[in-house]
Amino acid sequence: MPTRKIAILSGKGGVGKTTLTSNLSYVLANMLEQKTLAVDANFSTPDLSLHSGIYFTKFNIVDVLKNSIKVEKAIVPTHLNFDLLPGSLTLSSLTSFDRIKNVLSELTGSYDFILLDCPAGLGREVKNVINSVNEAIVVTNPDLPSIVNALKSLKLCRDFGVEIDCVVVNRIKSSKYELARRKVSEMLDFEKIFFVPEDKNVPKSITNKLPVVKINPFSPASREFIKIGYDLAGLEYRIKSSVFDKILSYFKF
Repeated sequence: MPTRKIAILSGKGGVGKTTLTSNLSYVLANMLEQKTLAVDANFSTPDLSLHSGIYFTKFNIVDVLKNSIKVEKAIVPTHLNFDLLPGSLTLSSLTSFDRIKNVLSELTGSYDFILLDCPAGLGREVKNVINSVNEAIVVTNPDLPSIVNALKSLKLCRDFGVEIDCVVVNRIKSSKYELARRKVSEMLDFEKIFFVPEDKNVPKSITNKLPVVKINPFSPASREFIKIGYDLAGLEYRIKSSVFDKILSYFKF
């Protein structure tokens, strides 16, 4: 199977791209046994490595893009069974992102999936990433500004000829202040939409520097993250949990 390179993007920050990237990487690597690389392509404010409990690395993606080192030297294995190409946690002087396509080409055949956590917005950095991948996932929240920016993200992907796997509407609270699912579906006008509920286990998992799907696979958000991962692999996710597991999940943390 050829390497699938998937950009995870949104038109605005704070919608949950990094959380989704971390959890999908875990699902693909551990539940579906796919060799997976997570790339922190958020060059200005990277924090994907922090979600995995990795604070300092000898090299990072900035070193690679500056042509200082080979990409293989910057990739680090994680205790979560997927590899990570970390971002730079210090301010960098990187001014060109044009080499990202060449870097990803060097990794073709080494992984089943490469997931790229994109910068927020739709600027030059994002366009360079989109121009380097085969597929994309658009992440948004159920409010009007986020949905409008998601529509812009969808258009950007189509303009670059990138296949859109799905739209993920994250942090559904079912409050009167957010757009109803029906309205969101009408506005996005996209066939495959996943709705991920607000889940208190997610911020707790981030504090613990672990994906929520590892700590509590039966929590509401975890089930949707797992479902998305299975869908990417062309499989249907069927919940296999005993009554005891379901009860136990409520008492995690």
